[in-house]
Amino acid sequence: MPVYLQGKGGNIALKTGGVPQSQINDLLKNQREQLEAEHQEDINDINKAHEAEVNTLNTEISGLNTEIDNLEATNTALSTENDNLEAQVTELNATKDTLNAEIGTLNTTIDNLEAEVEELQAIVDEYPEPVEGVEF
Repeated sequence: MPVYLQGKGGNIALKTGGVPQSQINDLLKNQREQLEAEHQEDINDINKAHEAEVNTLNTEISGLNTEIDNLEATNTALSTENDNLEAQVTELNATKDTLNAEIGTLNTTIDNLEAEVEELQAIVDEYPEPVEGVEF
């Protein structure tokens, strides 16, 4: 009676002829153990490859996290600098407004003084002779 083994291409019939069943069973057992060992080796290889890939990805993620931390620190520093510069601009605008108001006040004072000088000059011009003690 033939024994059938399942292979890649289908079933393979083995004629036992005069080979004792125990030898065939031993052969099949050995073949099964060999396939199981190869299967376990394949699993180990896959696990090693997976572990290496995970380690590589973890290294890349760690590097990206460091880069993100550096960018966040830079962003914080730039934001602080921006806030300081905006405060300076506000202060300079306030100073400019104050100086513009002072300029307006001084221009008004100058206009008033010029008008007063013209009035005084007109008074001086009314006197034909110089006033004693006043020099022009």
